[in-house]
Amino acid sequence: METRSEILGLLTDLIEDEVSLEETAPGLEAIAKLGDMPSTDAEDAMLDELLVDIIDAFNEKRARLRSKAQSAVHENNQKQKEQIIEEMRALIQNEENIGKAFNSFKDLQEKWQDIGDIPRAQLSRLQGEYSRLRETFFYNIQIYKELAEHDKRRNLVNKRDIIKKVQLLADETSIKKVDAAVKMYMKEWDSTGPTSQKDWEQVRDDYWKSVRAALDRVNAYYEGIREKQGENLEKKKALIAKVTEVSEREIEGVKAWNSSTNEVLDIQKQWKSIGFSSQNEKVWKEFRGACDSFFTRKKNYYGDLNEVYDTRKAKKEALIAKAAELKTGQNFKETSIALQALQKEWKAVGAASKKDENKLWSKFRGHCVEFFNKKTEFFKGKEADEKQNLKLKEDLTRRVQAFQLSGNKGTDLNALAEFGVEWRGIGMVPFKEKDKVNKTYFESISVHYDKLKLDDKERKEVQMKNRLAKLENDPKAKKDERFHIKRKIDGLRKDINQYENNLGFFNPHQKDNPMKLEVEKNIKRNKAKIAELQKMLKLIDNS
Repeated sequence: METRSEILGLLTDLIEDEVSLEETAPGLEAIAKLGDMPSTDAEDAMLDELLVDIIDAFNEKRARLRSKAQSAVHENNQKQKEQIIEEMRALIQNEENIGKAFNSFKDLQEKWQDIGDIPRAQLSRLQGEYSRLRETFFYNIQIYKELAEHDKRRNLVNKRDIIKKVQLLADETSIKKVDAAVKMYMKEWDSTGPTSQKDWEQVRDDYWKSVRAALDRVNAYYEGIREKQGENLEKKKALIAKVTEVSEREIEGVKAWNSSTNEVLDIQKQWKSIGFSSQNEKVWKEFRGACDSFFTRKKNYYGDLNEVYDTRKAKKEALIAKAAELKTGQNFKETSIALQALQKEWKAVGAASKKDENKLWSKFRGHCVEFFNKKTEFFKGKEADEKQNLKLKEDLTRRVQAFQLSGNKGTDLNALAEFGVEWRGIGMVPFKEKDKVNKTYFESISVHYDKLKLDDKERKEVQMKNRLAKLENDPKAKKDERFHIKRKIDGLRKDINQYENNLGFFNPHQKDNPMKLEVEKNIKRNKAKIAELQKMLKLIDNS
């Protein structure tokens, strides 16, 4: 297929003609090619609009064909089981050779177990008849009469155990687990030998009572899923309306943009919590389009701030050059005061662009840390200097406690980070005072971080830096922390390998398989955790 018109014609024919599920494969290939076709004129745009509805109709037809094919498989399985039941009935009534009958009956049981699922509505009836015929057969085998009583007592215990396990499914909250487990227990029941006639009716009634209760829960669950998906669709349409309103409103100023961004991020979080809905792919495209529209506007707005950011970048580069000169100073007191003054200037300049700020800060911080590390080494072991360091840290803690947030999140984060640089640059304090002064400082600065309402990424970065600050003057603790982080990374990678192996058991064409989606989600989550841990390793290695 080379043109939109050809794809439209193919899909229309596949929708209108009587075709099998396999014969719709060219339609899927054509839709995949459509994503690589650029829209060059108004006619292409018009055809794209027509194709949206045609593709939806095509996908709905495929869903019907898939359901029909599955139903046909279940019906065929039902016919096979009906045939086995008839053969079992004839075997019980007509076969007089017990050895031959036993072998034939065993073959029928194996065939029964190999047959797949049947329509749910027929499950109880066929399983009940199969179990009844099976028990009848075993009662007719006279050659095992001497062993029968012992086996029957043991089988009674086993059957009662099975009943208890089925009854315990009432406490299981996962219906999928209940569905799989009750089928497993039914097979276990059928593979368990007969009981005595006097016990059979009671244990049989108890078994089917518990099994039907479990199957009723399963049936009710799947009926509820269809209703829930309809409710989810309405919820998602409401979120589309909300994000569309935000993307189209008039927004002026960084504060307003940050507020609107938080709204969109909160809406996206709500979207993820809703779960699968009918028309899932269609509403997702609408939602993603509205979000993309908002973030494109935001990108254009911040593009106008480049001139301001360039000016700040130049000022900070000048401060970096001064810090590079000062770090070689041998007068630690004067140089410390000078560097602290530079840090205040750095704070007053304001943030540069995101792509430059971290690099600039890393260079500036590197010069400061290099000097303060040299200062710490110089004064190591000197009691008078340690007392002075204690005084500096107590003074810094009081300044942290007196610090007032400005309301600008980026500025406040830089200010708090600068407190951290100053803290780490002061050096060691008397050992007996270490825990007390550390506790007071970190509790004081945590109050400010809590008020900033950081998102998960920012909070994790702060936590990593605070953790690193506590390890700054403890080489052994730093080494232990690095060892534990590497062990966590190795464990997460091992889990990812297992998850990726598990993906091989799924049909690659079943993109909406809930179990497959869960595995992919676990892989993505573990990779994110590894990235966070590797970032912590990098901070430790660079500290």
